[in-house]
Amino acid sequence: MSNKHVLNFMVLSLIFGGLTYIYGLNYAIAAEGPNIIPNPSLESQSGANPTSWARGRWGTNTAVFKYPVSGINGARAVEVELTQRTSGDAKWYFAEVPVEAGATYTFSDQYQSDVSSFVTIQYKLSNGSLSWLDIGSPGPASSWSTFQKTFTVPSNATHLTIFHLINQVGFLRTDNYSLRKQDQPSNTFSEGFISLNFDDGWKTTYQNAIPILQSKGFKTTQYIISGRFSFPAYVNQNEVLDMYNKGHEIGAHTRTHRDLVTLSDPEKQSEIAGSRQDLLNLGISPVNTFAYPFGSYNAPTDAIVKQSGYIGARTSDGGFNAKTGNKYLLKRQPAEVNTTFAQVKSWVDQAQAQKLWLILVFHRVDSSQTQYSITPQLFQQIVDYLATNNVPVRTTREGINLMSQ
Repeated sequence: MSNKHVLNFMVLSLIFGGLTYIYGLNYAIAAEGPNIIPNPSLESQSGANPTSWARGRWGTNTAVFKYPVSGINGARAVEVELTQRTSGDAKWYFAEVPVEAGATYTFSDQYQSDVSSFVTIQYKLSNGSLSWLDIGSPGPASSWSTFQKTFTVPSNATHLTIFHLINQVGFLRTDNYSLRKQDQPSNTFSEGFISLNFDDGWKTTYQNAIPILQSKGFKTTQYIISGRFSFPAYVNQNEVLDMYNKGHEIGAHTRTHRDLVTLSDPEKQSEIAGSRQDLLNLGISPVNTFAYPFGSYNAPTDAIVKQSGYIGARTSDGGFNAKTGNKYLLKRQPAEVNTTFAQVKSWVDQAQAQKLWLILVFHRVDSSQTQYSITPQLFQQIVDYLATNNVPVRTTREGINLMSQ
């Protein structure tokens, strides 16, 4: 099953008929390594269990484990049934296997069930402790169906096993397990890296984020609304110049933050080219990257961005950027009020593991609890993680230049 086309960044595809559940993955054609699950088709038997497989149960429930039962094309499979349940779950699972920290793996199995089930990774960490991560919840399937998910192994994990479990009264039958390491696709960078983007020019970015960044030597891209210098909540001209003189990239984010798609061409020209000229008039040079307000763009807007002297532009489309991506439609991941450190860490780890470019977008860094804010404490945690793990941090302009090399 080599040369398999897989999608990236956490999308759920439900392909009915075959009822195939695909929960997400790599940007391009990627070759796969060998299946590392022992006895993956469950054909070999040792006593009452498949060889290298075990039964697991916890909580208050009555579980009936069955082996062998009829599998794909009449071959052997395993089944677990909960006849009573107050709490807990039950599952068959394979003996844990060693994995490479930071590498990307694809897991799949085939199943039948009369209730929804769950798929959970159990990691063994380098300190000997265990951690768990839910990666899917397939629905009932009367005929054989496929669950598939690609994931990145945490930096402190050494081994894993995967539970396809049941936690309600019903049955779950599984067969044909696979766990394969994904080779690096060809459209990636020499190393994964991230960019820290700040939109709008909020004053709390200048007050709370810049000192944290300066202490680690990280440079950001600040997308400034050039018509808001006199607004108290936004940075003024001197503060923009101070960030520029500290080595941060200053990019344009229009004059008044209007939805460009709704404007006439002359209005678009004023917002896009005019904001760049406003910043150049302050003595900032170059100003050659742009961020679309509200992430709103179309072909006429893109054409004006290119004609106005920008080398690239960032959208609000979610995802990561590959080396062969569109420089004028860069993707990002947002850091907002409900964003957790674990989410940001997973994005950073994925970018490094898959050698992709992650753009993290922030707005306000304060304790306002508004939608587009994160606390200074969370921001400090993110910056500390980047510094501790030697994650390359580059400006948007630097990232675009790497796409051209």
